[in-house]
Amino acid sequence: MILDSLPAIFCYLLFLVHLWWAVARGCDSGWSEFESNCYYFPDTTDTWLGGNADCIRRGSFLCDPSEGGQVRYVGYNTRRPVTYLGVQVNVGGGVVNYNGNGVNYNNFPPNRNSGYCYQYPNQWRSDGPDVEKCYVCQTRYDSTIGCPGSYRQWRSKCYNCYHNQRRNFYGSRHSCQGWYYNSIARAEVQDPTIAALQGDLVSIEDQAEMDFVSDLISGGVQNGTLDVTDYVDTNFWMGLELNTTQAALMLTEDPQASTVDAWHWTSPTYETKQARTTYSNWYPDSGNYREPSYGTCGSIYPSRWNTCGFNSGYRYGYTCRRSRKLTVSHAWNLLRGYIWLMYIGFTTL
Repeated sequence: MILDSLPAIFCYLLFLVHLWWAVARGCDSGWSEFESNCYYFPDTTDTWLGGNADCIRRGSFLCDPSEGGQVRYVGYNTRRPVTYLGVQVNVGGGVVNYNGNGVNYNNFPPNRNSGYCYQYPNQWRSDGPDVEKCYVCQTRYDSTIGCPGSYRQWRSKCYNCYHNQRRNFYGSRHSCQGWYYNSIARAEVQDPTIAALQGDLVSIEDQAEMDFVSDLISGGVQNGTLDVTDYVDTNFWMGLELNTTQAALMLTEDPQASTVDAWHWTSPTYETKQARTTYSNWYPDSGNYREPSYGTCGSIYPSRWNTCGFNSGYRYGYTCRRSRKLTVSHAWNLLRGYIWLMYIGFTTL
């Protein structure tokens, strides 16, 4: 009898595991998720301090966007066009968040006044704290699991922009792939961990990912990460290469043909699993190859795509992307939850 019920028991447990995982990794009811953050958009208005107190009661804080994509998300979803954020401008002009810590990103105009930040509709401004406005609460769930060091998680991948490690295209790609010089072997060797995580120059699936990468690049420029003591070219390599054989064939058939479709990613995009480009963001005519001087590799400058030779005398910064790695502690937490659900499942049948 029990053996006959095993398939049903297994399906029931599998359903509970998936349900538990979704709840554990997602946002509470009434909250919306964007880039590993949970947002709550109240229907009411309040003062800055009142809104902050309400967010604290909800186990969160007044929203303090850390990149342009989050600013746009708040602007698109807020109940009213004027929205308090958890950011302040102090008397000296410094920008801090709700608990007084300095921020790496702000969207204020150059001549900003001291006060409490509000967004209208996507531009930050400052005012006194006593006028009632709409506000947004924000909390974070643990999205850095599996992303090492300075890498940032977005969707299911980890990203890092190397602003000051300037290399040519292939040098940048080798760095992302984990190649380094081993003094004992006296040769270039690849870190097997990075190889297993498919580290490479970033490939870009859609406009949302483009916004994230652009914010990652510009954030380093804005907060002083980028070393500007020497001449700095603000191009940043991405994993985009031209198939010159395909481009030459296209031009042979039609000298006026567009060669934009001859570009491909050095690693497949994580959504389509294809190396061909289904999304592009070129400057006008930049991706339209005519001869080698046009360049056969892609770069980002500052948020649009440009072309450059792979062995250019210029050395650019670059952005890497790799898969997330499941940690031992994360796996153990998942296993404990699975064991608990098995117990609940058997005791309720």
